[in-house]
Amino acid sequence: MGLLGKISFFVKCLIAIINIVVVAALCFATYAGYVSPEKHPFCEILSLAFPIPLIINLLFLVFWVIYDYRWAVIPLSGLLLCCQSIRDYCPFNLSHGSKKECLKVMSFNVCNYCLSETKDGINSISQYIVDSDANIVCLQETAFLKKGVEKYVVRQLEKAYPYHDKQRKNWGEIVAVYSRLPIKWGKSLKMKSKNNTSSVFCIDWEGDSLLLINCHLESIGFGKEDKEELRNFVDRKIDDIDEQPLMEKIELSAVKRAKQAEFLAEYIQQNKDKSIILCGDFNSSPVSYPHHILERWLTDCHTAVGNGVEFTYKRNGILVRIDNFFCSSDLKPTACEVDTKFSDSDHYPITCWIKKRAKP
Repeated sequence: MGLLGKISFFVKCLIAIINIVVVAALCFATYAGYVSPEKHPFCEILSLAFPIPLIINLLFLVFWVIYDYRWAVIPLSGLLLCCQSIRDYCPFNLSHGSKKECLKVMSFNVCNYCLSETKDGINSISQYIVDSDANIVCLQETAFLKKGVEKYVVRQLEKAYPYHDKQRKNWGEIVAVYSRLPIKWGKSLKMKSKNNTSSVFCIDWEGDSLLLINCHLESIGFGKEDKEELRNFVDRKIDDIDEQPLMEKIELSAVKRAKQAEFLAEYIQQNKDKSIILCGDFNSSPVSYPHHILERWLTDCHTAVGNGVEFTYKRNGILVRIDNFFCSSDLKPTACEVDTKFSDSDHYPITCWIKKRAKP
């Protein structure tokens, strides 16, 4: 081996070592989501960082394929070790089921309808909901802050959906369901939270009872100043931020969400003989602890039939999918989509088409 050959081999080894470190980081970020934040709060930070080592590892894969394909075994090993989390985060499904004869359910964090009125006095968010033609709509953050908006929105939604119910957490969070199917009853689930809430509604679906859980798990709790600082940092308007307070808020909220997810999982386990749809704003990524806990009992509809990352939150420089759909094994999702064209709220609406599986 000549001098150039030795230098080339040394460079390959150096790059390979860096790639191995990236693979290790990807594995840490992947499996951190299986560890309860109650035991190790920092695991939530690691799981949030999952896309970074994933993208770098994919770039390494491209590099090795071009430069020397024999070394591509390193990034491929990382992808195989983390394949389930990669599929949860960015599923790829070749076939699409039919949307016909399915129950169309929408979940939407409307951010208190964002007080969005046009010059004609029409609230664009409620108008979008009515135009969606969904059979059932699950809404989070529906507490009104402006009487004019409240009167118009309630009248418009109740006209389009003859069955409706809402549950309130103390004097704060309100989650609501608007349905074209009869609602037998609804009740708030007593999960521990100061402001956020989750509720269950019993829907009459062609003579069968469907438990519909509309949830809004613990928010991270970033204040206006936190969000502005984060946005400026992402836009490179400032060179540095004080990350310590932000980290503490993320970790504290992660612990609360973990307990709430465990509470929901216990409720689902107690009702495992029933048809269940769980949807809402989970405030956590698809590779987080709450997602893994709930996935033990229910099918993630986006993973099963969706395609791509499909972010559902898009403010302050943050792009994440924190709104989700799950269903019990007796139900079959045929499509799950995020409408990124409608951006009047800080969340995008996510819609799932679900049908009953044939009984054995």
